[in-house]
Amino acid sequence: MRHWALLAVGALALGGLMALSLALLRTPGVQDWLPAGYFRMALVVHVVFTVVLWYLAMLGLMSTWAASGLAEDGVAVRVPQVGALAVRGAALSFPVMAVPVLVGWGEPILNNYVPVGAHPAFFAGLVVFFGCIALPVGRLLASMPRPMEGASFGVAAAGVIYLIALWCFLLAWAGLPSDLEVHPRYEALFWGGGHILQFANTALMLVAWQVVAERLHVVPPLPQRWFRWVLAALATVAFGGPILYLLLDAADARLVTGFTDLYRYGLIVQPTVMMAALTWALLRRGVHLREPAGAGLVLSLLLFAVGGVLGYFMGEGDTRTTGHYHAVIGGVTLAFMVFLIEVVLPRLRRALTGRRWPLAFIWAYGSGQLLHAVGLWLAGTGGVARKTAGADQALSSPLEVGAMVVMGGGAVLAVFGGVTFVVLALGQLTRSRPSVA
Repeated sequence: MRHWALLAVGALALGGLMALSLALLRTPGVQDWLPAGYFRMALVVHVVFTVVLWYLAMLGLMSTWAASGLAEDGVAVRVPQVGALAVRGAALSFPVMAVPVLVGWGEPILNNYVPVGAHPAFFAGLVVFFGCIALPVGRLLASMPRPMEGASFGVAAAGVIYLIALWCFLLAWAGLPSDLEVHPRYEALFWGGGHILQFANTALMLVAWQVVAERLHVVPPLPQRWFRWVLAALATVAFGGPILYLLLDAADARLVTGFTDLYRYGLIVQPTVMMAALTWALLRRGVHLREPAGAGLVLSLLLFAVGGVLGYFMGEGDTRTTGHYHAVIGGVTLAFMVFLIEVVLPRLRRALTGRRWPLAFIWAYGSGQLLHAVGLWLAGTGGVARKTAGADQALSSPLEVGAMVVMGGGAVLAVFGGVTFVVLALGQLTRSRPSVA
């Protein structure tokens, strides 16, 4: 668990460093400080490490956490070789992916969900990482008792969804025509599986909400039976991904709208039920904004809700889309941060002492990410294009300039929160001896 936590926090740290430079490249007045061509390379590393590797490392961590709980109950059998192989292989894949992109060995391709550096080393690292995450997931699924209960069921459901996403990647790879051009090829390769990964991320966020809220209020926001139904529904809808690939060719343009509709209509009810239950629990049992768990739950819930609403007011190719997903992933990321400090660190006997700094990073990250997302969305209403920086943004109105300044200020605040979290978490995870329970 400690090694998975180190890996997850390390991925977030590198991705956050890239996020700060990206914000600077988009902020009027400072956008000329970094070299030309850097934006695309940094964007690939930022997205891959903060939206793919950090989230999936949390899946590895939470799968190990759930399996360790089952082992303590005498249900699961410990297989330390699997854990060691998985976490070491995943750690090795990090530099194998990052170095080729940052030194310019392969062209950075900004396709959706999993942008890539078009170099064999990058793809080798990505395949190794995906395989290493599947190992703890498979161990958890093989160890689950019947009937499955509680948070372990939720993590197992996220694991099943992850395996479905890998299945989609394989179906796309096997079905794409060999003469397809580079950019459309990678977009088509990662489009379907990338959508399904969002179901897995959402499932893990719901687990984090359920567990942290239960520790805050003693009872969970959703009764366990309802919680199982919500997570089972997420996994069931995710099976629509492989079905789409079985019905349509991998290069069929209808897959774009098919997966968009699967995400748009299949990922509403489940998180809405959990959000309503969590909101009711916070209002009825206490918000506790002076507690890291309470503040983290409120801000995570707010970010995810704002991002969900903004998702229904997006444009074509402008930063309204970017604002939507930064709010959503901000909500997921904050849920994972709080889960790590409130659940994982105490489990490892490395709990944080005091509330000031945990509250500082939670409020900084949550409020900063909200400003960042809203600024991007407002800039998009003026036509500012996605995946651009510097003069390419063509900022021509006070609204666009002001919105991007808000975006940049929010990003700096969010990065401060992220850096504080990383320092606190790494400080506890790298201490030579855990505290006595």
